[in-house]
Amino acid sequence: TRNAAFAPPVGEKVATVEEALRVAGAGGARELFNLGGGDVFALAMPYAGLTLTVILSILVGLILSSAFTAIVVFAQELMPGRVGMVAGIFFGFSFGVGGLAAAGLGILADHQGIDYVFRMVSYLPLLGLLTILLPRMDELR
Repeated sequence: TRNAAFAPPVGEKVATVEEALRVAGAGGARELFNLGGGDVFALAMPYAGLTLTVILSILVGLILSSAFTAIVVFAQELMPGRVGMVAGIFFGFSFGVGGLAAAGLGILADHQGIDYVFRMVSYLPLLGLLTILLPRMDELR
């Protein structure tokens, strides 16, 4: 089943998850960069000045979000008849977890201080490196 509803930022229409991953650049070393490339910038943020922190925040956000569309399309390929439901679950879960995490980090900042939370959160993008442990698609087929 083909999903033609995905349009990457470059405007190129893709129809399958393979094409989405190709357009999003999720192959080999580039995949690792999409998932873990922002780690260096995130780790530097607590020690940077205000202007550099803003620049690093933009870079980390762009890098981390670059793989999101390919991940959503991949999930939609797993459930071809439920494209809208899959997208809704992904976005709902993302915003829900983000809201809960913001509240939890706020409580932690009240108790430990904002500097502690800022340093701790800079390590979170390293969790993306755990995806190396996931099986490759060709191994699953």
